[in-house]
Amino acid sequence: MQRTDGSELGTREAASANVHMGRPARRVLGVGQGSVLAGFASAIYIENAAGIACLVPPPAPRGPLNVVLPTFKPGTPELPGAAWWTDGTTLAIDGHGTFAVSPHEAWTPARLASTCPAALAAGIASMGTALTARAARGDLIVHALAWNRTVVSHSPAALVGAPASLRGHPSVPVTGTASRPQSIDARLARSIPALSRWLDDALAGRNATISGPVVDLLGAGRGLTPSGDDCIVGVLVALRALGECGVAASAARIVARYAPQRTNRLSAAHLDAACAGEAIEPVHAAIEAIAGNAPPGPALDAIEGFGHGSGFDALAGVLLAADAIAHNRGAAGRTARE
Repeated sequence: MQRTDGSELGTREAASANVHMGRPARRVLGVGQGSVLAGFASAIYIENAAGIACLVPPPAPRGPLNVVLPTFKPGTPELPGAAWWTDGTTLAIDGHGTFAVSPHEAWTPARLASTCPAALAAGIASMGTALTARAARGDLIVHALAWNRTVVSHSPAALVGAPASLRGHPSVPVTGTASRPQSIDARLARSIPALSRWLDDALAGRNATISGPVVDLLGAGRGLTPSGDDCIVGVLVALRALGECGVAASAARIVARYAPQRTNRLSAAHLDAACAGEAIEPVHAAIEAIAGNAPPGPALDAIEGFGHGSGFDALAGVLLAADAIAHNRGAAGRTARE
């Protein structure tokens, strides 16, 4: 295999630990060549006709787009547009070097056991309480908690007397987080209650085709993956993980139609993975905790390490979806008993 400078593409000994890569990432590397989309201090995004993959070093979490490379050396590359090649054993990036990509281990999230409404409500309340001890980043978590009926009814301490980063009420403007105070995008603030109502209606079989509340969040907010997109990722993955595949499919159809026009390519790739029920591993850990299968502390530790605020924005979507599911299933149970 030749590089552009005419030299042979060298090989390296297999890394002592397997390379982990998600399903979309495996598709990208399976094509064999492409270009660099963006380079950052601890990640390089590569792309080709098959999609986008993200090269990261350990201990970065596993995820659908991530290729966790034991031989990756963080740096500050200026690589947009640089060519890359792989022969299935070694990945070469022009101007940056080569990395072993074999042996590799395919990553997909574990299936979640079914959860009864009572256990789900308890898990949501437990997560809300645990969040009061955190300086939660992101734009949306305070709104998701303020509109979360399970948190308000089961764990009022999650809102009353909580740190400034988590105080809020639907009727009171929120000024951001304790670590980064600023006015929140009004589009984001109004979208949370609308999304909550959409979830209620869709789960009850009403108006699942109405797209406004979902579309309004796409591309909204700051960041490489905008806050609104991260929230939708959490909603999509939580719906599917918690067994509401029909509503997840309705939301996925809306996202697939509108995301390409409303957000950037990188964020659209994360949304596409979420439409199939896959997100970064800390999001799945949070869903496990909310389902009552694990304590919330370790999941929140993992969320805190996921981007500057993306993890908490995704958690906001998870909490909104879980709350709607708990209330819909609780209402169905009450109707069945009457």
